[in-house]
Amino acid sequence: MKTPFLLLVIPGCADTTTVTESGALDVVTVRLAYNNAHAVAVAGGTILVDAGLQQDAEALADALADAGVEPAHLSLIVLTHGHADHAGGARWLRDTFGTPILAGQADLDLVQAGHNDPLCPTDGTARRRLEAAQAETFVPFNPDVLVSAPFDLAELGLVGTVTPVGSHTPGSLVLDLGDAVFAGDLLRGSVLGYEATTHYYQCDPAAARADVRATLEAGDAPTWFVGHFGPLPRAAVEAFVEGP
Repeated sequence: MKTPFLLLVIPGCADTTTVTESGALDVVTVRLAYNNAHAVAVAGGTILVDAGLQQDAEALADALADAGVEPAHLSLIVLTHGHADHAGGARWLRDTFGTPILAGQADLDLVQAGHNDPLCPTDGTARRRLEAAQAETFVPFNPDVLVSAPFDLAELGLVGTVTPVGSHTPGSLVLDLGDAVFAGDLLRGSVLGYEATTHYYQCDPAAARADVRATLEAGDAPTWFVGHFGPLPRAAVEAFVEGP
């Protein structure tokens, strides 16, 4: 994996845009408020993976445009899960640009409620942020496509496979594009470097690790893109599943 090329870095700020080459794919990652949204062009169109917080939706669209990804030309928003920092901006993007939203069937209650389910902190940072994270909300919506079994995006004219994994939220999804995997919050990257580690909020860490292992065994993508920090080289994900 090549070191990500920084398009924009604001000193002292969490907001960055990077482009990472993974095999034949160029993945544009916009990080706002420490959560990632990823845009990637595939045969048939451009997919946006996750949409950030509702209050950051317009800034996300601007950052994508600055990186050469025209928001009006997005083909699909894939939500890895229904938490506010991943699903919150989806409705605004659909209302503004007409982009359809795909989500896990088992997270329908979450996105229709517009708030997070009970979060389980895994470290001191998460415990300090728990009250704020638990309180995050967004305007509820109904996704255009709901997935309850492995789904081939060819049905939507795109390349890729979406697989439900229920360990982070009941309707969490993993998107596999062959040369890249988008795993949401099954795991996270480290603040510095390329180490993989347990996500800040994980009610069943063992189940999440098992879902990561199953995803590794199902493909050979060299790079994993996650909801926070990253991206992760495959070797770091392999070390994570073998770790304590």
